Amino acid sequence: MLELAADIARLLNLWAIPKEQFRSLMYYIAERGNTSDESEFLQHIAAKATDYREDIMTIAEQLEAKGIQLGEQKGIEKGEKLALLKVAQHMLDSCLTRTAVKQFPVSPIMSWMI
Repeated sequence: MLELAADIARLLNLWAIPKEQFRSLMYYIAERGNTSDESEFLQHIAAKATDYREDIMTIAEQLEAKGIQLGEQKGIEKGEKLALLKVAQHMLDSCLTRTAVKQFPVSPIMSWMI
């Protein structure tokens, strides 16, 4: 999609569109357009479509915040899974049977281990 940034910017300079439509278009392209680097794509457009620069930077900041939030959520989930695995391993090390460990609500995550 990055290779189309210059063409998109040129079209935006030729045909001004309402800000809300522009924002919707940029979000759609950034999220669904198979863009390898949304930030770089938006920066290319901002450099050439100067009327939209402020909106583009706002969109880039929002997408970055969304990415950070997703990363944090994945980290939390991974941490929870690791904690559950440690608890199950501790239970097994404490001579509890696999059957007893399976009775605890952590078993769906660790069913492969037990």
